[in-house]
Amino acid sequence: MSSDDEEEMIKIPSDLLLLKGDDPREAIVKSTYPDLLNNYQQQKFLEERAILCPRNEMVDQINEYIMSQIKR
Repeated sequence: MSSDDEEEMIKIPSDLLLLKGDDPREAIVKSTYPDLLNNYQQQKFLEERAILCPRNEMVDQINEYIMSQIKR
């Protein structure tokens, strides 16, 4: 049993982790929106997925990255 003052280690399953890569935005988008270019126009595909960010700055970066992929 632990109290609220104690630290505990939590193991996160590997299938929930993003591995380090050259571009973290790319890794996040690819894992959340697989095959984005072939699916982004499908409403259900977008409704079933979301990327949560702690700061608006990161939201803007992710959105810019996604739009750059779609506009190609």
